[in-house]
Amino acid sequence: MSATEKSTAYAATADYQHNAQYLASKALSDWSLIEGLVHGDVLNVGCAEPIDELQWADQADSWLAVDANPAIIAMASRRFLEHASAELARKVRFAEHSVSAAWQANPLGTRQFDLVLSFSTVEHIPERYDRQLALARLYRWTKEYGYCAITVPNRWNWRYRRLSTEGQKAGTMDFVYEYLYSPLELKRDLERVGFHIERFRSDYRLTPWNGAYGYGLPDGWSQKWAEFKMLFGPRMGYLCRRT
Repeated sequence: MSATEKSTAYAATADYQHNAQYLASKALSDWSLIEGLVHGDVLNVGCAEPIDELQWADQADSWLAVDANPAIIAMASRRFLEHASAELARKVRFAEHSVSAAWQANPLGTRQFDLVLSFSTVEHIPERYDRQLALARLYRWTKEYGYCAITVPNRWNWRYRRLSTEGQKAGTMDFVYEYLYSPLELKRDLERVGFHIERFRSDYRLTPWNGAYGYGLPDGWSQKWAEFKMLFGPRMGYLCRRT
């Protein structure tokens, strides 16, 4: 099954908006990166289900959600309109578009955004050159002093790495291909295209140990342990700024 066929099948059956574990992971990684920063013009690259739109678009002046597969766009637009108010619907637009190299002749032009989102998207581009080109496009679409938030699966989480590897071989995942980044590799690639790193998050974003859990730890060590463990969350990413 091709990537397009796989994502079309996903569009017909996806229901992550009612999956508590998925939403908790998304809140700790994706949404904690952009809290307090949603304003102005927002671009969401690889929107899939309209979960981000329903959660955050009311804080933006305008919101453009794009995906490479027209079936995904149709599904996202339909579900969004089922739940959104008329006022919110006027802010949000869905359009077919891809950040991958195959669409090089059809970019978003010179338009730039105050906030660019790429949640669980870039890793599905098979070639490293094209992934790097995608990051460069995210940079180009970000206004000067604007922000870009990107999350990807984490190669340092061995459980998810095994699940992804076995699932791709068996064809049981919602996608055909997934590249797993390490936190250091993603940071390096983002800096290479010109981004300045502002913060790191993962769904292992735990509060520092306290009470009984922190008993016997020297001052400050509970915070250091929480920061260290965050590096191994299955879903991780960065908030970047174009300066």
